[in-house]
Amino acid sequence: MSEKEILKKLNEIIADITEKSKTEYHESTAWSDIPNFDSVRKIMLLAEAEDSFGITFPTDRFADIKTIGEIVELIKNGGR
Repeated sequence: MSEKEILKKLNEIIADITEKSKTEYHESTAWSDIPNFDSVRKIMLLAEAEDSFGITFPTDRFADIKTIGEIVELIKNGGR
C-alpha cells in the first residue's frame, strides 16, 4: 500500500472519529492541529488503524506519536 493510500484511509478514519466532514490532513499534521482531537480519539484512531491495516502498534510508542506522518511510517513498517 502506498503512502498516499495510507494517508487517504487515515483521513477517512479521522473524519469518522471526529464526526467532521472529510478534511485532508497531511503527514506533517500534528494532533493539536485537528479540531476535536483528544487523547481518547487518538487511541480510537490507532485502534481503527490497527484493524484497517491488519497491524499492531507497540503500546509503548502511543505517547510518542505526535503526527499523522509517524503513523504512516509505522503502518508502512508493519506497526514497528
